[in-house]
Parts: sequence; structure tokens; C-alpha cells
Amino acid sequence: MQVVTARAFAPLTELLGYAAPFMARGAIGLFHKGQDIDTELTAAAKAWNITALKHSSLTDSRAVILEVKELTPC
Repeated sequence: MQVVTARAFAPLTELLGYAAPFMARGAIGLFHKGQDIDTELTAAAKAWNITALKHSSLTDSRAVILEVKELTPC
């Protein structure tokens, strides 16, 4: 399994742009995101079709690990 990951790198919409070439070849994305994840997902949905799961972070109760399984541009 191939994985692309990032932490504190960029807003989700921009981050997905960087991850898209890797995900197009079958990788999944694992991104540590903070308390504004729902706002970031709403913004990202304007540019991307995303299939993702939110997992609770073990190190920060306000954060999540966003597991992006599928990603295509709108």
C-alpha cells in the first residue's frame, strides 16, 4: 500500500492538489488536520470529489487524521 501524508503543511484544498498525482496512482492520503477540519472539507468540496474518513487523533483531542481514499477534481 502506498501512502501520502502531511502534517501542518497547507490548507486541505491546496494539500489535495499536491497529493492528487500520488493518489491517482493508487496511494491513500493520511493527513493530520486540526479543529477546523469541517470548514476545510467544505472548502475542498468546491474543487474536489473526496471519499474520506475522519479518525480521532490520539495526540490532540481537537484534531483528526483524515484518511482520503478517493480523490478526483470536480
